[in-house]
Amino acid sequence: MGNAEPFIDFMLERILETIKIKGDAKKENVGVNVGVNVGVKLSARERDLIELLRLDGTLTAARIAETYSISTRQAERLLTSLKKKGFIVREGSDKAGLWVVKE
Repeated sequence: MGNAEPFIDFMLERILETIKIKGDAKKENVGVNVGVNVGVKLSARERDLIELLRLDGTLTAARIAETYSISTRQAERLLTSLKKKGFIVREGSDKAGLWVVKE
C-alpha cells in the first residue's frame, strides 16, 4: 500500500471548495439547527467546520488546522466552541472516536 495522505489532502480540498460554493449559494441561510439553537451565532468558519464534520467525523484538530491553514490550537478552540454551543459531540475515545453533528 502507498501513502494515502496526498489523496486525503486532495479530497479535503475538494470538500472545502464544495462547502464554500454551497455557502455562497445559500447566503440567506440563517445557520445550522435553526429553531433548536435560536440566537446562537456561528462564524463562517464554524459553519464550514460543521459541514466538514458531517462529511468526516474522524477529523482531528491537526487535520482541521491544515485544512483551514490555522494553528492546531485555533482548531481546538473552534471544536470547543461548537461543543459548548451544542452543535457537535465527541463519541468514543480521543484517539479512536469521532465528531457527531447534532441535528
